[in-house]
Amino acid sequence: MRKLIYSLLWAVCGMSAAPAQAQHAFRVMEYNVENLFDCRHDSLKQDTEFLPGSVRNWTYSRFQDKVNKIGKVILAAGKEQVPDLVGLCEVENDYCLKSLTRYSPLREVGYKYVMTSSPDERGIDVALLYQPVSFRLLASQKIRIPSDSLGMRPTRDVLYVSGRVVSGDTLDVFVCHLPSRVGGAKKTDPYRLWVARRIRQAADSVMAERQNPRLIIMGDFNDYPDGKSLQEGIRVSALAGQPESRALYSLMDNQQGGTYHYKGEWGGTGSDGGERWSVAAGCPYKDFKRKSFYLAFSFFVGRR
Repeated sequence: MRKLIYSLLWAVCGMSAAPAQAQHAFRVMEYNVENLFDCRHDSLKQDTEFLPGSVRNWTYSRFQDKVNKIGKVILAAGKEQVPDLVGLCEVENDYCLKSLTRYSPLREVGYKYVMTSSPDERGIDVALLYQPVSFRLLASQKIRIPSDSLGMRPTRDVLYVSGRVVSGDTLDVFVCHLPSRVGGAKKTDPYRLWVARRIRQAADSVMAERQNPRLIIMGDFNDYPDGKSLQEGIRVSALAGQPESRALYSLMDNQQGGTYHYKGEWGGTGSDGGERWSVAAGCPYKDFKRKSFYLAFSFFVGRR
């Protein structure tokens, strides 16, 4: 199935004014690249499905073809300006990201990256590509999710990155991939809620340190907009009137489109949207545009 995914922005308010002449369109994109595996076996991971001679007959040429297509999609999403940040889900390892940034059409645009190395049994991780000219890396951290207490399988780490944008402001970014819904929502809801609460806890800690926090949370939440992980875990607020400081808002509210496109229909914007949510947190889009930089939505294509 092919799907179009729309990047979402959530908001944390409290931005200070900045000179209008410094305005810069800051583009953020999230992309679940769905099983970006190399074709070499990792004896510590369950990756045999993606090897030559396996059920998928995953070869180097197929891997390189996938990498090239992902690179083309990212370039197309940026149109006249490549995305400044690209959050990625389902990347196996560093080799995959080196191939993507150095040997795909992205090699001409100079992306750098940071990624996690999680205990996920299949070996899939999250990563962030960034343009060093518009996002100067300050720090990165992998947030390990304890799983034993809930009896859940080891899951993906959450990636936290902070950087300096062209306006001089610090932007904090979280990239996540919450546990899947395999086994049913009732069984797996507690797992997603557990991870979401850890993300919100980490976000609150970051915001407490910032005088004027600017914070983005993006990823694959494997949940609906009205799901527990978003409503009770990350605690998304509905934007009505003047935004509140340090509250998280979905900038996809009342927006056309969605986070995926399936059989001619969009999903992922309302309570009946889809399970694939890619989100971010920062000040509302209209507020960003009045400042020294603003966030721009990006469309991109994924395969399910």
